[in-house]
Amino acid sequence: SDIVWFILMFTTSLGTGIFFFGVSEPMSYYRGDSGLENDKTNMLAKMPFMNDDQRASMALFMTFFHWGIHGWVPYTLVALTLGVVC
Repeated sequence: SDIVWFILMFTTSLGTGIFFFGVSEPMSYYRGDSGLENDKTNMLAKMPFMNDDQRASMALFMTFFHWGIHGWVPYTLVALTLGVVC
């Protein structure tokens, strides 16, 4: 049915993204900037932290923020588009 097909497409695309970015995204936030001057690629490099625990907590928070509703919307839009076209 259409609901089963939608669930299949949604879960496989989300699972692929989590498998790929599950470790790399928090580590990139935790490690800090790239070392280049005036490099604004990492938001956590600008925040003052007292210790590594706070930096790790903020890195995980940012990852959970990106994989919350914000990460689901693009997958849902693509799945709905594919469902309507097919």
